[in-house]
Amino acid sequence: MPRGKYQHDKGHTMLGMTSGADWLIAGLGNPEPKYDGTRHNAGFEALDYLAAQWGCSITKAKWQGLYGTAQVGQHKVVLLKPLTYMNLSGQSIAPLQTFTKSR
Repeated sequence: MPRGKYQHDKGHTMLGMTSGADWLIAGLGNPEPKYDGTRHNAGFEALDYLAAQWGCSITKAKWQGLYGTAQVGQHKVVLLKPLTYMNLSGQSIAPLQTFTKSR
């Protein structure tokens, strides 16, 4: 069931999307370069893989993180990399989940 007008990576509405999304997928990691390529950033790497498969980029900054949007079948999906440390990731995820009304 649609929850709002969807716009892909071009021709964005406010913040790159309207408030509706079906899914929010957050990949957890730590923002410092010393964690690149370590198990601490496996969530970021998983999100990069999904973004490549779904033809989107995770480059927009908002909600203390980087996000991108994709259309996956009938679903509007938001991919989020919180740029807080893992134990503070809820500070990034919760406001975006509220905004998108996603699962």
